Amino acid sequence: MSFSPVRISEDERARRAQVFFETHRQRQLQTYYPEDTLCDLSHSEVVDCWSDSRKILIKLRDLLPFGRVLFEEEAKELLDHSLPLISAAAQEQHLYWHLSSTSSDQGYPAESILLWNKDDTLWTTHIPPQEEELTRRILRGEHVFYIERFRLDYNDIQFSFQEIRLVTNDTRHRLVITEGAEFTYKWERASWQITQENPDQRLVNPRVYHLPSQATPEPQVLTEVFRTPEREEPLPPSSPPSPTTTNGLTSGWESTPDQWHSATSCWCSGRELCTCGYRPDTPPTPPSVVLWAPGQAYLPSSE
Repeated sequence: MSFSPVRISEDERARRAQVFFETHRQRQLQTYYPEDTLCDLSHSEVVDCWSDSRKILIKLRDLLPFGRVLFEEEAKELLDHSLPLISAAAQEQHLYWHLSSTSSDQGYPAESILLWNKDDTLWTTHIPPQEEELTRRILRGEHVFYIERFRLDYNDIQFSFQEIRLVTNDTRHRLVITEGAEFTYKWERASWQITQENPDQRLVNPRVYHLPSQATPEPQVLTEVFRTPEREEPLPPSSPPSPTTTNGLTSGWESTPDQWHSATSCWCSGRELCTCGYRPDTPPTPPSVVLWAPGQAYLPSSE
């Protein structure tokens, strides 16, 4: 008499594999990712973490130079040597999530992490002591960048720069922010590509820009935006959507110009949201509504 083995279902196979793995998971977690290899970004001075899970591998954090400017040579060095290291460390972040069973407060498995530059720290602490040097270098034709955003999920990695340029007149120079470039790493392609880039080449007086978050708008802009017969005081600050600009980061990377933003002198959506000096004649924002934009400190509606 012979017996034929009964083939188990895929669901049962997966269940058993999970049971076997669980007996070793905690030991593997402690072996590969002990606590001293991790950092918690909840109280970071240079980056906001917009994710339920705020623990990130230190090796990945150290590859992301948030909170400081990058001169042209530093940016080129990062692109030439650090991007492959970033994708490798991001893959390890996936493994850490799996081994640690990282989940949200609602029990959903960790799917992504989004890091955003703290503009207030950059523009009030890091940039003021070197503002004159930045101005000189930009006037000499050098590009100056900083990291704006990093996002990791199970589909891709997105890594974007902003660029610092100058608006100038006869009496003063002012540092302003323009879009730099966005790099995307697709896991199935295993390669980095430029997925967004601003074609505006002008380092001085770019067509589209916005002011740093701590900068006060010109008085006439305040009058045009906020003054109404019933209300004279300004509302909480807000920022327009990030405009576009060009940069020197394209060497050695595949560019997709069809995805560039159009570099017009002013971009407006329905004449309600603009990236230039135009301000529409819209009703004032109710006191109960708080205006807010990515990169700014949160303004609770109760204030």
